[in-house]
Amino acid sequence: MHDPRQPHLSAAKHILRYLKGTTDYGVYFPKSVNNTSNVLEAWCDADWSGDQEDMKSTFGYIFKLMGTSVSWCSKKQSIVALSSCEAEYISAAETACQSVWLEAVLHDLKIEIHKPTCLMVDNKSAISLSKNPISHGRSKHIETKYHYIRERVNEGKLELVYCSTDEQIAYVFTKPLRQCRFEKLKVLLGIKSLSDLDL
Repeated sequence: MHDPRQPHLSAAKHILRYLKGTTDYGVYFPKSVNNTSNVLEAWCDADWSGDQEDMKSTFGYIFKLMGTSVSWCSKKQSIVALSSCEAEYISAAETACQSVWLEAVLHDLKIEIHKPTCLMVDNKSAISLSKNPISHGRSKHIETKYHYIRERVNEGKLELVYCSTDEQIAYVFTKPLRQCRFEKLKVLLGIKSLSDLDL
């Protein structure tokens, strides 16, 4: 930073206090799991033009297997999205690509999963776009690689399901949160303190 000020120092101290206070936190994997729940579930989300310098969006996804978080990511999209629908659509396409890799890893580990993988998205327009093979005004400019999601949906390997913003677990990867919302999402992500576990 070329011009650090007091708010920046306060934010840095807040981060350090958080890290110090959460050293015993981690992703919880239960001892026994019901094998009938071999469902791979995913959530993805994107902000829209969140970076004020280059106007690119940040997206994130999380995968859960048998109710436990197994893969997650948060990063900036490589192109500028022209709408929130497009940002969410690109996020869903990136998540679809990750699902292919994750399904292959699980197959190699001899873990049979039920198809299709369920992808929770909080943007109805993005869901509609993934099911519509016809290019029209709002999608004709989208790079071809992002339309891969349509193929996954058409093959029955991926199902996009609408979820409300309140139920969107991947929200934690894309936007700043109030503490109460953060605490709720932390529980949904399966993050627990060792002191909370019955060992």
